[in-house]
Amino acid sequence: MVTIVSLMANDGAYRGNGGNLIPITDSTISVTKEILTITRVDDETVEVDVYYEFYNDGKEKEMLIGFEAMSPYGDANFYPKKGEHPYISGFTVQVNESYLQYDVAIVMDSTYYKNGIINKISNAKALHLAENSDYVEFFYVYHFKCIVKGGKNIIKHTYRQTMSSSVMEDYSVDYVLTAANRWKHGAIEDFTLILDMGRQQRFSVQKSFFKSFDGWKINGSGIFLCEFFHLFGEDWLGILLETGKVEYKKTNFRPTSELHLSSFHSWILPVKFDALSWSLPGIFYITKLYPDPIDDFSKKILKNYPFALKGYVFKNCDLQSYFEQQSWYTSNESYQASLDSLSEEEQEWVLKWTNSAASLLHSSVGLAPHIVQAAPSSCIIGFLPAQPPRTSPSLTINTRTAIPMKAIDITANIKPKSTKNCISSYSWYKGIKV
Repeated sequence: MVTIVSLMANDGAYRGNGGNLIPITDSTISVTKEILTITRVDDETVEVDVYYEFYNDGKEKEMLIGFEAMSPYGDANFYPKKGEHPYISGFTVQVNESYLQYDVAIVMDSTYYKNGIINKISNAKALHLAENSDYVEFFYVYHFKCIVKGGKNIIKHTYRQTMSSSVMEDYSVDYVLTAANRWKHGAIEDFTLILDMGRQQRFSVQKSFFKSFDGWKINGSGIFLCEFFHLFGEDWLGILLETGKVEYKKTNFRPTSELHLSSFHSWILPVKFDALSWSLPGIFYITKLYPDPIDDFSKKILKNYPFALKGYVFKNCDLQSYFEQQSWYTSNESYQASLDSLSEEEQEWVLKWTNSAASLLHSSVGLAPHIVQAAPSSCIIGFLPAQPPRTSPSLTINTRTAIPMKAIDITANIKPKSTKNCISSYSWYKGIKV
């Protein structure tokens, strides 16, 4: 059994994990294809749907296949629910178009299968072990017998699971990928991961089972951060998704770590919106997922963003210079800025930054732009700790415009323009407010 280390400790609820099917009695079958789809169905639950193609290069045989699920811990319910995992429901398994019955065993260690028998503990003992405890050592094995014919076999299984949560995140999902190593060749020839977290979601995937941006893409409207960010001792891939799904594909997939997905609260993220390094997309709803601004100028940019989308010509030359660098900006001399001209959501956005609702972390470490050559097809500027620490704004913005499914590089020298009625409140050259 693979143990997953949670970020929660005692200030959250880890509600367990699922994982790839495993061969309990026979490891001579290979996995030629897997499509793992994780769909967030509501604020608390995900549905996991897995499609496998197995290949048996021998004769037809009967084998025992298992699905292991770790017990919850932290501020969660440890008690088995009618002998099954308390946060997993709707488990089904289908082999070559036929639905099969399954059993659930509660076991104490990874050597549970011996001499043709699964050594399990009773439900009563599990309930006793869970009483007055913050952690239990037992876990669950959903298992079924099936006939594997010679050649290709298709197995599908689904289940629903309550997501984990903590003071640092809205939700998190864990899935054991390394279980696939127990099959023949220790690899999946063709692996696809599909993440469907719903509309307007900001979430991150730990850089554990992948090493680069290769294989990642967004099927829909959204953007990646073009550089991994560091949090809790790990690197993460940040994703801002308006609509659609995130996909990862890999051939000859040999996972060495597990899938960890988390929707962190904005205040815990080390990434802050820095107008000197970031571009803005031409889609308002994606920007709603952006992290908080790092300073007052970045806050002003966010506040005035809805007016810029409508082509307002700013009298403040610093604001005007910034928005003129955005590929989507088209000036409209006839447009007069007013709250009434905005949608209800845009009005709330302007008032949010007007009322200083954001936490401006002036003491935060500066984050410098860094473009990754092998970045996904849809992304925005990423970050690396700035050296030396942030002292003045750069005169050059090197960024990627956040346009869904299309990355555009823009190199722009931003300087204040000496235009009529232009009021400068910021010195770009000296890097100080005047």
